[in-house]
Formats: sequence, structure tokens, C-alpha cells
Amino acid sequence: MGPRPDRGGRTRPGSATRSLRRTAFAEPSLTAAVTGHLTDAQWRGHIAARLAAAADVQAHRATTAVAQWSASVGILDPHVMTLIRHQRRLRRVALLSNATDRLETDLTALGVLDQVDGVYNSSTLGLAKPDPAVFTAVCSDLGSPPEDCAFLDDAPGPRPGSPRSRPPRSPLHHRHPGTAVPALPGTGRA
Repeated sequence: MGPRPDRGGRTRPGSATRSLRRTAFAEPSLTAAVTGHLTDAQWRGHIAARLAAAADVQAHRATTAVAQWSASVGILDPHVMTLIRHQRRLRRVALLSNATDRLETDLTALGVLDQVDGVYNSSTLGLAKPDPAVFTAVCSDLGSPPEDCAFLDDAPGPRPGSPRSRPPRSPLHHRHPGTAVPALPGTGRA
């Protein structure tokens, strides 16, 4: 079976990509990667090996699919970046991300590092969202009590069976910048 174009017209190995996302975000390797027990390279190697076994494809095809999937560093949400720029004029803004050890490289490529006052990477902390301990650790490092912090997250909600995702004692925890802006002090909105 030869490479097939995806919806964007890019050529990708056919069956190797069908379950790539599901394989990439499967436990326990995802948690191991975002808590620093696996490097990004090791995690992606595990993804390729599991994909090859699950999809019954040659290892090089699975490795190619993972490399193509990994090539993107992501895109920035312009609404979130506007919120960050505005809030930085009023207060410190830090980024907490469940990420692998490649986070700093990706943020550099996106031009984000100079847009925030601090970056907290779950793989460096050894803790990941939604564990309340990760929020507590970041607040402590920032020297700010949780009740004085606001959190904006892109996750739609906690996974079934996961610890609560709301940062401890934080009155402001939003999942979309449109709901966060009116609630943040100093935004000039009620």
C-alpha cells in the first residue's frame, strides 16, 4: 500500500496514520513523557513501535508517519496571544504546559518565550495537569497564592477518573479566552 494524501493534500503513509493520534496519546507512555520519565525522542520511538505493531505495517513506515506528525510545532491562538500581551502589561503571565522536553524548542520556534514571564514544563516538574499539585508548585514558585492566580486551559475538561482539574483555591479557571477576559481583574470589564 503506497502513501495516500491526507485532507490537506500532504502525502502520508496510509494505514500507519489511521491510529497515530490514538496511539500517541495512549497511556501509560503519554504520562511518562509529560512527566519526564521518557524523553520526547523515546516517546516518539515508542509511538512508532506501537503503531507498527497495531497497524501491522513496516517499522520504517510507522517511523515516517510519526516524524511527519512530529514536524509541526503547532500554531498560536491569536485570541490567547492578545490576552497574554494585554495581561502582561498588568501582571506576570506564566505558561504551564503538559509537554515533553521539546517544549522550549517549540516555544522558541513559535516566538512565545519572550511573550511570557515564565514557562513551567510538566516534564521538568515531574507533575502534570490535572494534578492539583502541579498548580500548587507553580503558584509557590511564582510566590503567588492560588487564590490570586487565574488559569486558562485549552482542555475541555478532566478525563474520566482523573483528579480534579481546577487549581486548588483558584477562583478563576477558564477554558476559553473569551470567558477569561471579563473575569480577570484589570481588564476594564465587569
